[in-house]
Amino acid sequence: MNPYPNITSVRLKCACPPSCICKSSELREWSHLSCSKYSYLSAKGDIFCNQQGCKSYFIKDASFQCQQAKQNSTFYQYKSAAQFIMALAMAIQAADLTLKDNDLIKFTTDINSEVMKRWNL
Repeated sequence: MNPYPNITSVRLKCACPPSCICKSSELREWSHLSCSKYSYLSAKGDIFCNQQGCKSYFIKDASFQCQQAKQNSTFYQYKSAAQFIMALAMAIQAADLTLKDNDLIKFTTDINSEVMKRWNL
């Protein structure tokens, strides 16, 4: 469930991590691994779904598995904040369709700040 219901969040749409076997830069919609429900990204950098009882986790701790990686039973992660921020640019572009100008600016500012603060904790 959403750990921050009063903070802006968007559907999690980004490319596979650069180390993924598929090497794709295609924008993908991700599902929560434990329940397969749509994943969302909060302005604090946490990934969550709307399934009661599911836990949220910070993007640094997220594992991604596209169809090609699934064939090898392999998961991939973003290895640095910089890699994630690059992928985030695509997520922000996708969020542009759902957030109003001021909300998009606030989301972008907040998530960049939060990810940089929390990544190395």
